[in-house]
Amino acid sequence: MDIRAHGKDFDQYYERAKKQGVNYIKGIPSRIIKCPTLKTATTFYNEANQLQEKDFDLIILSVGMEPGLSAVDTAKRLGIELNEYGFCSTDRFTPLNTSRPGVFVGGAFQEPKDIPETVTQASAAASMAMELLSSAVTRWSLSLSIR
Repeated sequence: MDIRAHGKDFDQYYERAKKQGVNYIKGIPSRIIKCPTLKTATTFYNEANQLQEKDFDLIILSVGMEPGLSAVDTAKRLGIELNEYGFCSTDRFTPLNTSRPGVFVGGAFQEPKDIPETVTQASAAASMAMELLSSAVTRWSLSLSIR
């Protein structure tokens, strides 16, 4: 239904697979039938409002990603702006900052991404939160040492 590659070098993987003969077809399958005699799958799908039939060696169904309803609801309750796709709106140069100061985003709520990038962003968001807390922790530590 949606052919996009997210993450480091994923687009290169997609292009290389196409050069090696992988046929990507954007469409909505209505029925997939395994033909036992030919050992290929026949799919019927609606592409550009036309019903078509083709034989394939392998069919992989993949759908696009959209943010979860609970995440969208939470963002709205916190007053965090969303982009036109329903993901958290961020700036290209400050990708972890939300429209609400002190609230950071990481992972797939910002945009679709792979697990390593999500983990990296989570670490960065935690670091940014600790930076905001550092002055309070320093003051608290100083008050303990004075006593």
